[in-house]
Amino acid sequence: MRPAKRPSPYPRVRLQRRDFNVTAALEALRRPDCGAAVVYLGTVRSSPHGGGRRRVVRLAYEAFEPMALAKLEEVRRLALLRFPAKDLLLHHRTGTLGVGENVVLCVAVAPHREEALAAARFAIAEMKQTVPIWKKEIYRDGGAKWVVGEMRPEEVVARSARKRKSRG
Repeated sequence: MRPAKRPSPYPRVRLQRRDFNVTAALEALRRPDCGAAVVYLGTVRSSPHGGGRRRVVRLAYEAFEPMALAKLEEVRRLALLRFPAKDLLLHHRTGTLGVGENVVLCVAVAPHREEALAAARFAIAEMKQTVPIWKKEIYRDGGAKWVVGEMRPEEVVARSARKRKSRG
């Protein structure tokens, strides 16, 4: 008789077509040494990238999956190196999504809220800049446009955070 198969650990990085199970993701990262869990859920908005009068009705996301997964793992690793968070999860959806649908999920856990918030902020900013996931806006008037990731000044700060000091 074969031994029972142990369940695989919840994936820390993932590309997926279906919606997220936020509760399962949060439970997978829950730790007794962490008093903070930050959940960031990015959704499709009706306003276009960079502003303007056109109305977005859908976004289409495409990814080069092998590289995107490797880069998501790299972003996760960097966030855990630079900030005293204990664990971090990054999941991104692909396919065509309507206004209000979930696109990206980031969960960061740390002993304190400042640490979890900083790690999540960094991970989202870094992901938007480095992971090969492309977004096409589809407008109510029938037009469409591929858009390039945006970088806000506060995200530059988040991306350039210093390495944490060792606690030895």
